[in-house]
Amino acid sequence: MRRASTGTLILLFLTVITSYAVAAPTVVISNSGTINRLYFDNVVIIAMENQLYSGVIGSSAAPYINSLLPQSAAIPKDHGGFPGSSESDYVALWSGDTYGSSNGVRNINAPTIIDLLEPKGLTWRAYWESGTGQRLDHWPPGLFTTITGNPARAARAVSASPNAPELVAELNSPNASNFIWFTPTDLHNMHDNSVSSGDTYLQGLVGQILISTTFKTKRCLLMLWWDEYDPAPDLFTGSTVKGGLVSVNSYDHYSVLKLLEVGWNLGNLGKNDLTAQPMTEIIR
Repeated sequence: MRRASTGTLILLFLTVITSYAVAAPTVVISNSGTINRLYFDNVVIIAMENQLYSGVIGSSAAPYINSLLPQSAAIPKDHGGFPGSSESDYVALWSGDTYGSSNGVRNINAPTIIDLLEPKGLTWRAYWESGTGQRLDHWPPGLFTTITGNPARAARAVSASPNAPELVAELNSPNASNFIWFTPTDLHNMHDNSVSSGDTYLQGLVGQILISTTFKTKRCLLMLWWDEYDPAPDLFTGSTVKGGLVSVNSYDHYSVLKLLEVGWNLGNLGKNDLTAQPMTEIIR
């Protein structure tokens, strides 16, 4: 996948005029009640690409990621579920359904995790490092018209410089967003680069995240998430995580969404998240 030019990066997801719409059925969102932050104050998800669990966890090619295991929770049976289509995996995690999506630009008219966060007074931001390519299949905020068609929401989906100093700066600010999503460039996320170079990249970024003001003073969860391979090497770390856990249970992308819903008492989107297993065993 080729990178988008710098001049077009920030507004790329707002101007997908050549894409086609995917209509979604009416969904009743259940998010009544006051906020009760059961498990965490802040969550950061870093979206990685195209690796099997065995290719990362326990691999000599990823010494930094493996050095996190004593303080992290690993999920050996975390099933990507949608091989061959990055977009479907991202859509599933954000909305609880794939809505028939596959690789390529789409406008999906459906509620997402954002529709659960905002009514609860929880803030969010999504960062897109240097452009991940001309298509949007690795960039969830650009796939949903419920975000691109809402100027206030679209303004919270922004470009980040190489190595995401903006993300790190936000986590060192007094009021970091509760939910932060980060899509690295394909030259950093193991899509077009090796496990080894991706590990080195994460060492620089994750190292800064874990010592940030937010992660040192609040209940935080950092997830390294991989998309379509089965099983994927997803890893959780942070002050709320049960370090050293290697789960024997099976999960999928809907389980990640469910974990956020349960952890923040958000309710649900009424889709596959409704019956998903929520991964709550990782919380200490």
